[in-house]
This record gives sequence, structure tokens and C-alpha cells, in this order.
Amino acid sequence: MNVSFWKHHPVADQHGRQLAQQTIAFQHQFDFNYIKLTPAGSWLAVCYGLTDAWRGDALGRREIIQPLITNPQDWCTLVDFRTSVPRMLEEQLLAAQLTRAAFPHQPVYATVFSPVSQAIQLAGLEQFMRHWLDFPELVSVGLAKLTENLYFVLEEFSRQSIQELYYVIQHARTDGLPPALHGPLSKLSDQPCLLEASRLFRDVIIHLHGQGVYNPLSAVSPKARFHYGTTTQGGVSSVNLPAHQTHLPGLSTNILAACQDADQTRQVIRTYYSPASAGGNSHLMAECVLPLSFPDHQINVWKQAARHSGLPLP
Repeated sequence: MNVSFWKHHPVADQHGRQLAQQTIAFQHQFDFNYIKLTPAGSWLAVCYGLTDAWRGDALGRREIIQPLITNPQDWCTLVDFRTSVPRMLEEQLLAAQLTRAAFPHQPVYATVFSPVSQAIQLAGLEQFMRHWLDFPELVSVGLAKLTENLYFVLEEFSRQSIQELYYVIQHARTDGLPPALHGPLSKLSDQPCLLEASRLFRDVIIHLHGQGVYNPLSAVSPKARFHYGTTTQGGVSSVNLPAHQTHLPGLSTNILAACQDADQTRQVIRTYYSPASAGGNSHLMAECVLPLSFPDHQINVWKQAARHSGLPLP
């Protein structure tokens, strides 16, 4: 059974060389099957001028200081990345280049955030919903620019010889956007981006972030795989995913932290990853990032339990 975990690298994630150094060191320490570049969750919104800061969050997440978009007309003012490449994008491309060079023969996943996720970061959830309901034509202009720029980002990562993509959808959950709203927005933005991603990258993992998630996509490439936090046992998904799609359920931090030895970890793996579904579930992951303080020795306990689980590799 494969295994991969990742953490945020606050402060270092603002600089490409430092993020690469932290990512490379983490991989050298644990030798995971996948290497994931984990930038700040707001990095693409920062490319448009958003201000954020790390204020000691236990997961290493940065806090958005204030929305960038306050008026409906602001959706028509988003910059074009092809005209002027943002500094934060340059930093992420540098991190990708250096990490790819350090691990030329292992999967290295670049992390991007969906246009809808970026839009909500730029405006805030409630304001985004108000603008969409009252000024859909203006929001559509902004969403089109976010989508066009994400195409460019995907192309640039591909030029750095990145062959794997981790695509984050943040607000397809019960406390985010309702499905009736997210579905049409994803059809306008996510589905074209994921179609382009399937052309550019060897593997695409779609991460449905948070609790109570749902699938907002009406169509997706069969080779794309869905990663989400599991709340069910035996590898059975509670998310409305197509039957042919590969699932990558991730264990909650509480479950991971509660297991202190090999016997406990093996029991959890047997419970949550059944042999019957091992063709899709034979990769151990967390539901998202590990806490910054998650102990190294526990990571190693989980890694050894996964590698000796007896489940087949994907």
C-alpha cells in the first residue's frame, strides 16, 4: 500500500527556493510515494493582489486580511497573467522546478485551487454569493479571467516538467456553496480547467476539501482521482462520485493522532481500506495537511503500517 502525507511550510511557502528546500527535506526524511508541493492555500488569490498572513495557525494556513473584491465592478479588473506574470506564481514555478530536479523519477504534484475557490477567497463567501445572484454578468467576467489564468498556470507547471496535479475544490461542502449554485459554476470553470489538466498531466487528483463534501462536477476525465476526508469504513464513499472514478479517501487527523503503535495503525487500515476496494483505495493519506506539530515518529508508524498492510499497490 502506498502512503503520502504532507504539511504546510509557513513563511517558507512565500519563497520558491525555501518551499522547495522544505519539500525536498520532508521527502528525504520520509520517502513517500508521492511528493506534493504544498503552497499557501491563498497563493493564487495573492497573485491578484490579495493580502494574507500566517498568524500561528496550527495547520500552517495563512489568514486573508481583507477581501480584494468589494464592489461588483471589481470582477472586471482582474489582471491577465499572460501580460504580467505575478511574483507569487514565479515563486511557485521555481519551487516546482527545483523539486522536480531533486526527484526526477518520482511523482511531484503541483497544487492549484479552482477558479470558484479563488473567487470566494477574493470576495468572501457571502459577498461572492450576493454578487452572483445580483450581478451574474460581472461575476462571469471575473470567473472567466480566473479560468483563463488558471489555464496559463497549468501550462507553466507543465513546462517545468511537472506531470502530476493536485486540484483543490474548497467550497463544495455543506457549509460552503449549495450544490445548485456550485454545479453551474463548476461547469463554467472547473470542467474546462480539468479537461486542460487531463491533457497536460499524467495524473490529476481532485481534492474535495472539508467536511460534508459533495461532487460539484457533472463530468470529469475517467483518469482523475478524487481525494476527500473519509467518514465511512471499508473504503465505501459517502460522496456522490461516479462508480468508475478512483477514490482516495483520507483519514482524519483525529484518527491518525489517536494511533500510537503498529497494531493500532494496522487495525485502522484494515477497517477503512478494505481489500475489495483496494484497487482504488490502496494509498494511505490524511484528509488534508497534517498539523505542524504532528510527530515524526507517528508519521513513520503509519508509513510502516501502510507499506506492510498487504493491500495491493494502485
